Amino acid sequence: MRKALVARIDPQKAYDYFLRTQGWDKATVDAQVLTPLNEASLMKTPPDQTSIMCYQLPGSITKNGQPILGGTDINPTDYAFIGKIYPKAGHAMAMAPEPEEEWAESEDVEVPV
Repeated sequence: MRKALVARIDPQKAYDYFLRTQGWDKATVDAQVLTPLNEASLMKTPPDQTSIMCYQLPGSITKNGQPILGGTDINPTDYAFIGKIYPKAGHAMAMAPEPEEEWAESEDVEVPV
Protein backbone atom coordinates (compact mmCIF):
# COMPACT_ATOMS: atom_id res chain seq x y z
CA MET A 1 0.00 0.00 0.00
CA ARG A 2 1.46 3.29 -1.13
CA LYS A 3 1.36 6.27 1.23
CA ALA A 4 -0.77 8.34 -1.16
CA LEU A 5 -3.43 5.63 -1.28
CA VAL A 6 -3.34 4.73 2.44
CA ALA A 7 -3.96 8.42 3.19
CA ARG A 8 -7.34 8.09 1.44
CA ILE A 9 -8.57 5.39 3.86
CA ASP A 10 -10.68 6.21 6.94
CA PRO A 11 -9.16 4.00 9.68
CA GLN A 12 -12.38 3.39 11.64
CA LYS A 13 -14.28 2.46 8.49
CA ALA A 14 -11.41 0.12 7.53
CA TYR A 15 -11.46 -1.58 10.96
CA ASP A 16 -15.21 -2.19 10.69
CA TYR A 17 -15.02 -3.38 7.07
CA PHE A 18 -12.12 -5.80 7.51
CA LEU A 19 -13.53 -7.20 10.76
CA ARG A 20 -16.81 -7.87 8.97
CA THR A 21 -15.36 -9.23 5.70
CA GLN A 22 -12.07 -10.87 6.76
CA GLY A 23 -12.37 -11.31 10.54
CA TRP A 24 -9.28 -9.13 11.01
CA ASP A 25 -8.62 -7.39 14.31
CA LYS A 26 -7.33 -3.80 14.58
CA ALA A 27 -3.65 -4.87 14.66
CA THR A 28 -4.03 -6.89 11.47
CA VAL A 29 -5.77 -4.02 9.66
CA ASP A 30 -3.04 -1.67 10.84
CA ALA A 31 -0.34 -4.01 9.53
CA GLN A 32 -2.01 -5.11 6.30
CA VAL A 33 -3.91 -2.00 5.20
CA LEU A 34 -3.08 1.15 7.14
CA THR A 35 0.72 0.96 7.31
CA PRO A 36 2.15 2.41 4.11
CA LEU A 37 5.14 0.82 2.46
CA ASN A 38 8.50 2.52 2.94
CA GLU A 39 8.77 4.47 -0.31
CA ALA A 40 12.58 4.50 -0.14
CA SER A 41 12.65 0.70 -0.27
CA LEU A 42 10.54 0.42 -3.44
CA MET A 43 11.50 -0.02 -7.06
CA LYS A 44 8.44 1.83 -8.27
CA THR A 45 6.31 3.85 -10.60
CA PRO A 46 4.24 6.82 -9.36
CA PRO A 47 1.18 5.77 -7.30
CA ASP A 48 -1.43 4.43 -9.72
CA GLN A 49 -4.73 3.01 -8.53
CA THR A 50 -5.20 1.18 -11.85
CA SER A 51 -1.89 -0.70 -11.52
CA ILE A 52 -2.12 -4.48 -11.19
CA MET A 53 -0.11 -3.97 -7.98
CA CYS A 54 -2.89 -1.89 -6.38
CA TYR A 55 -5.60 -3.56 -4.29
CA GLN A 56 -9.26 -2.78 -4.92
CA LEU A 57 -10.88 -1.11 -1.91
CA PRO A 58 -14.50 0.00 -1.65
CA GLY A 59 -15.55 3.63 -1.35
CA SER A 60 -17.24 2.72 1.94
CA ILE A 61 -13.83 2.80 3.67
CA THR A 62 -12.32 5.89 2.04
CA LYS A 63 -12.51 9.39 3.46
CA ASN A 64 -14.20 10.81 0.36
CA GLY A 65 -16.40 7.81 -0.47
CA GLN A 66 -14.58 7.13 -3.75
CA PRO A 67 -13.24 3.58 -4.21
CA ILE A 68 -9.62 2.75 -4.83
CA LEU A 69 -10.10 1.01 -8.14
CA GLY A 70 -7.24 -1.44 -8.07
CA GLY A 71 -5.87 -2.96 -11.22
CA THR A 72 -7.50 -5.93 -12.85
CA ASP A 73 -4.84 -6.32 -15.56
CA ILE A 74 -1.36 -5.03 -16.41
CA ASN A 75 -1.71 -1.43 -17.57
CA PRO A 76 0.75 0.47 -19.84
CA THR A 77 2.71 1.83 -16.85
CA ASP A 78 3.07 -1.67 -15.38
CA TYR A 79 4.12 -3.05 -18.74
CA ALA A 80 6.83 -0.39 -19.23
CA PHE A 81 8.14 -0.90 -15.69
CA ILE A 82 8.25 -4.68 -16.09
CA GLY A 83 10.30 -4.19 -19.27
CA LYS A 84 12.90 -2.26 -17.27
CA ILE A 85 13.06 -4.82 -14.47
CA TYR A 86 12.96 -7.92 -16.68
CA PRO A 87 14.59 -7.08 -20.02
CA LYS A 88 14.22 -9.51 -22.90
CA ALA A 89 16.60 -12.46 -22.74
CA GLY A 90 18.70 -11.39 -25.73
CA HIS A 91 19.37 -8.01 -24.15
CA ALA A 92 20.19 -9.47 -20.75
CA MET A 93 22.64 -11.99 -22.21
CA ALA A 94 24.49 -9.27 -24.08
CA MET A 95 25.02 -7.38 -20.82
CA ALA A 96 25.86 -10.44 -18.67
CA PRO A 97 29.37 -10.48 -17.19
CA GLU A 98 31.89 -13.05 -18.32
CA PRO A 99 31.78 -16.22 -16.20
CA GLU A 100 34.47 -16.58 -13.57
CA GLU A 101 37.04 -19.36 -13.80
CA GLU A 102 36.00 -22.85 -12.75
CA TRP A 103 36.87 -23.79 -9.17
CA ALA A 104 39.28 -26.54 -8.28
CA GLU A 105 37.85 -30.04 -7.78
CA SER A 106 39.12 -29.89 -4.19
CA GLU A 107 36.61 -27.08 -3.54
CA ASP A 108 33.62 -29.26 -4.48
CA VAL A 109 31.20 -30.07 -1.71
CA GLU A 110 30.45 -33.73 -1.03
CA VAL A 111 26.73 -34.49 -1.15
CA PRO A 112 25.63 -37.66 0.68
CA VAL A 113 23.66 -40.04 -1.47
